[in-house]
Amino acid sequence: MFPLSPLKTFSSKLCLAGDIALFCLLITSPTLAQIVPDATLPTNSIVTPAGNASIIEGGTQVGGNLFHSFREFSIPTGAEAFFNNAANIQNIFSRVTGGNLSNIDGLIRANGTANLFLLNPNGIIFGPNARLNIGGSFLATTASSFRFADGTEFSASNPQTSPLLTISVPIGLQYGSKSGEIRVEGLGQNFAATGAITKFPSSLNPLEVKAGNTLSLVGGNVIIDGGILQAEGGRIELGGLVGEGTVTINSDRSLSFPDGVARGDVFIINQAGINAIAAKGGSITITAKNIDIQDSLLMTGIAQGLGSTGSMAGDLTLNATETINIASSSIRDVVGVNGIGNSGNINIQTGSLSVTDGSVLVASTVGKGDAGDINILARDTVSFEGTDAASLVLGVATGKGGNINITTGSLLVNDGGQINASTSGKGDAGNVTIVARDRVSFDGFIQDFSSGSNSIVGSKAQGNGGKITISTGTLSLTNGAILAVDTNGKGNAGTISITARDTVTVDGFGIINSEIRSILGATAIGKGGNINITARSVSVTGGGQLLAETRGKGDAGSITIAASDRVSFDGVDSEGLFRSAAFTTVSSVDAEGNGGNIYIETGSLSITNGAQLLANTRGKGNAGNVTIIARDRITLDGTGLALSGDILTSISGILSNVGPFAEGEGGDIRIETNSLFVTNGAGLRSLTEGVGNAGNVTIIASDTVVFDGVGLLIPTSIASSAFQADAGNGGDIYIETGSLSVTNGAQLIADTQGKGNAGNITIIARDRVTFDGTAANGNVVSAAFTTVEETAEGNGGDINITTNLLTLSNDAGLFASSRSDQRTAGDINITADAIRLDNQANIAANTKGGEGNINLRSPSITLRRNSSITTDATGGKFGGDVVVRSQFLQLREGSFITTNAIGEEITGGNIRIDSDIIAALENSDISANSENFRGGTVTINTQGIFGTEFRQQQTSFSDITATGANSELSGEVTINTPEVDPSSGLIELPDNVVDITGLVDQQCSRQARRSSFVVIGRGGIPEGPDDPLSPEGYLVDLVTINPAERREGENVRSNREQLRRTQLPTEIVEATGWYTNEKGQVVLTASAPNRMPYHPWQTQPLCK
Repeated sequence: MFPLSPLKTFSSKLCLAGDIALFCLLITSPTLAQIVPDATLPTNSIVTPAGNASIIEGGTQVGGNLFHSFREFSIPTGAEAFFNNAANIQNIFSRVTGGNLSNIDGLIRANGTANLFLLNPNGIIFGPNARLNIGGSFLATTASSFRFADGTEFSASNPQTSPLLTISVPIGLQYGSKSGEIRVEGLGQNFAATGAITKFPSSLNPLEVKAGNTLSLVGGNVIIDGGILQAEGGRIELGGLVGEGTVTINSDRSLSFPDGVARGDVFIINQAGINAIAAKGGSITITAKNIDIQDSLLMTGIAQGLGSTGSMAGDLTLNATETINIASSSIRDVVGVNGIGNSGNINIQTGSLSVTDGSVLVASTVGKGDAGDINILARDTVSFEGTDAASLVLGVATGKGGNINITTGSLLVNDGGQINASTSGKGDAGNVTIVARDRVSFDGFIQDFSSGSNSIVGSKAQGNGGKITISTGTLSLTNGAILAVDTNGKGNAGTISITARDTVTVDGFGIINSEIRSILGATAIGKGGNINITARSVSVTGGGQLLAETRGKGDAGSITIAASDRVSFDGVDSEGLFRSAAFTTVSSVDAEGNGGNIYIETGSLSITNGAQLLANTRGKGNAGNVTIIARDRITLDGTGLALSGDILTSISGILSNVGPFAEGEGGDIRIETNSLFVTNGAGLRSLTEGVGNAGNVTIIASDTVVFDGVGLLIPTSIASSAFQADAGNGGDIYIETGSLSVTNGAQLIADTQGKGNAGNITIIARDRVTFDGTAANGNVVSAAFTTVEETAEGNGGDINITTNLLTLSNDAGLFASSRSDQRTAGDINITADAIRLDNQANIAANTKGGEGNINLRSPSITLRRNSSITTDATGGKFGGDVVVRSQFLQLREGSFITTNAIGEEITGGNIRIDSDIIAALENSDISANSENFRGGTVTINTQGIFGTEFRQQQTSFSDITATGANSELSGEVTINTPEVDPSSGLIELPDNVVDITGLVDQQCSRQARRSSFVVIGRGGIPEGPDDPLSPEGYLVDLVTINPAERREGENVRSNREQLRRTQLPTEIVEATGWYTNEKGQVVLTASAPNRMPYHPWQTQPLCK
């Protein structure tokens, strides 16, 4: 069992108290079942028994008002009180001045159309057999007096014998400090279960007034315990005060309760029924401090089969200053089957509203007419637990759905509860508008019913869906909750607009994921709705999804997110069925329409653990675009495991796809941010498998772009692919940033496997571009690829890089290749201030279909440790060319530039190098060879070339070759260096010849390969005289020597003066002789007094 709420507990206590009071009265007061007049009127009432009836006559008549005053007024079971008034009486005012409550379990009857007012401050109980047979309205109250417009009162607590009675209209009910309760008991009803939309039958013994009149019960507290109240097409008013004040009776017989005065509570329990349904009119108003409705039915509207054009049902209004609890109950304002006219509204105003245990608030139409609105205003909280608030156009109905408007502090919709404005007939659905100061929460599902809010156009409906608008502090959808604006009929879906001051959270659960969605169904003809979210942060986790989809004939909606702080998509659900995502999709091969766009603007975006943004098409229509603007950074990280038949790896990423059999263009992916980080298998994908081009991927990052590592069997990457199914070109990849880093097996890929061309890869980096390393397993290299696969019928795309510094290292590379013998590879074009290739780095254009050129333009190009620039051809007529334009080109440690060809009648590509200085050292080659046909052409234009030379064949030295299959098929090697004029700069010598004997050096002679020159210093020189300056050499910059600071009272010499006093180093003078000292040691000397001659084996200096 569930514990009762405080209000429910209070209700039970009141019910028990009432039962005890009634029981005590029945056993202790035999006069209870009496109608006894008092003597307080100018003309007193007369009561005459007549069998079971008590005929009431006399009283004081003033104009159309008749006044009766009783000391006791009770009617036992089966008895009758008959007010035998004259036909001209409009109002009968009856008061009970004794100290007992009135117990009424019989019939109250009056003549004509007079309204009957019954006042007993001590309380009134209507038993299960209580009935009314009066022509006018009925008001029972526990107020102390009736107040009139002239200020007079007809009081039960202070009876007046003086002629204060008035002919004016009563304007209010005056309450003192205490007021009794009004209780109506009955047998209950089961209409809530049957769903009948009609009046209650007489077999239920309803306490009822005639059609169009008002039934008012005004306490103290008011308890309807299984009782049935009915005013067909009229008004039913319940409420009360428990403090001093006046309840105003308005001209239309409605009641107005004063502000600032304590109200009584109203309890409607035990299958009680309150019904004002009719052909028109009919309203219910309950005003209290607390309202508790359990296992009961309140119904207004137009009954089935009744009404006419222009008919308007009344409203159903609940007004409580503290709380309203509705449990296992039905609150309806409806137009029934074949009814004609518009339904009224359901209006609720309170501190807190709780709707539980399968209760429903329904404003609907099943006939010809519009459904009403549901308006809820709650100061603190509105809660729906497994219950609905619905404004519906149902079945065969023709009319518009009503709106649902909720304004509160917090809205909680749990356990399958729904707020639903939908249409399945002919007419537009209504709108749902939620304004919650603090938060809105939709959580959970029960028996396939998800908590949420819907505006849906049914499959046979003709009409547009409504809007769902939410404005709050925080919004959360968890454990299978759904917001949906779908259309399955003929009409457009509505939009979902969410504004959250703080956060929006969508978190999935198991087999039913949480969603915010707009779906154009398979049978639909129309347009999908948009999803717009504005918040500080948006979080989609655990398989939660934002979905804009078309399965029918019409465009899907778009998804727009504006988050000032951050947006995050993370993971898959606990069962592996759903990935956290935002989708816009043309999802069926039978669908005809364009996918919507995804637009996100935020501070930072993270997509992790298999989450995705996806825009795709599988039908006849274009996929949407994905645009992301993130002020700070974007992070895509990792993979997840999603289950679809077998386990499927789900990459974290942003995707745009043209699916198999689709006919449409792929959408573009555009990213603008400060920094982009894509790691651990995450990626950006633009793919086409159908008849249509893949979209482009554009990245604009002011600071840095990083692609790093691999995930579960998947490299981190950007991929733009045209697959083999049908005709379609791959999209372009464009990156513009400060620096780009592609490391540890990450890749950029533009390829084609089908009938279309691969896209281009273009990189513009202000500072640097780095490709480095392989995956941890060594099987995946960091690289950029443009590839034509073997089955393809399209050409490869180009790789274009413009940067300050390009670095390729540790097996990383740039690759443009064609594996198809019918199609050409793309080109690789690089413009950089410096290009560095190190440790087996590669720039390669390999082709089976020909072409694939490499163009490098840089002041400085260095290849080290087996790095290479190659165009290898295994098909086509010609291999690709390599063109290098540089000021300084260096190849070291087995590095090479080649344009080689393998295959019959395949000419090797050409190499053209324009460089001021070329240094090729340590078996580093430049070659344009063809293994089976003619070698290519090598053309070198340089100021100086070092460490290499032309050779007919490759050797273990650094070579320049252009060999063919045989000597006759060798290519050409042309090395152009500056022409030197030997006569340039010659001058005429003087006639007098210098005596050369004075110039002959008699010091140590030098022989080839036997002398050496050793310098011990701080570096900065090459290893050998023939070697260029190495990268490891130290460069010592010039520095400025700052003057020493002068201190007060001291004479400080300048640096220059100190430098003058610095001792000069001892001059190193070459030894010219030697002598033996007193210890027998040989001492070399520049000038020995007893110089020994050189040994005979020493070669004498000669001059020939």
